[in-house]
Amino acid sequence: MYFDPYRNTDFDNTTDVDLADLSVPLRACLDYWTSLSGDGHMPAWRSIDLSALPGDVLPLVTVIDIDWSQGKLGADTFRYRYWGTGHVRAKNVERTGELVSEHSDRAHIVEAEYLRVIAEKRPSAFRKNIRINEPWRAVTQTSIRMPLSNDGARVDHVLSASEWQSITLSG
Repeated sequence: MYFDPYRNTDFDNTTDVDLADLSVPLRACLDYWTSLSGDGHMPAWRSIDLSALPGDVLPLVTVIDIDWSQGKLGADTFRYRYWGTGHVRAKNVERTGELVSEHSDRAHIVEAEYLRVIAEKRPSAFRKNIRINEPWRAVTQTSIRMPLSNDGARVDHVLSASEWQSITLSG
């Protein structure tokens, strides 16, 4: 018999995190993005040096490319350009080159976060519960998602950095 210790944990929602409440490493990612945005425009992907991000979040970095040619944006138009090694190890999957729609039955949650960043053209932070490795392991993931633009006006990529905390189970 399989017992799921997380059976009362919500895996279907995401909550907003105030940027002022980010941890020191995630705040450093935001500060790096801000330092590149200069005159208030979004930085370009070509300006990003991933090694400038804090080492403790670097394995949990992702970057998506946005395909504007299909007209309507969504999980089928977001493709992972970069999927950090921490995600690979913890989730047993390499998603570089895959669409967000191939992500899982939770693609709609990730899609909504990306759509918000694209619409608002500014960084946003989110918190959600995710499963890692086997179904009986889960963490709370806090992510900052930062828009990148080739021309300073349209969002063409989103750079995300995350960190995980173990979920405390109630007895």
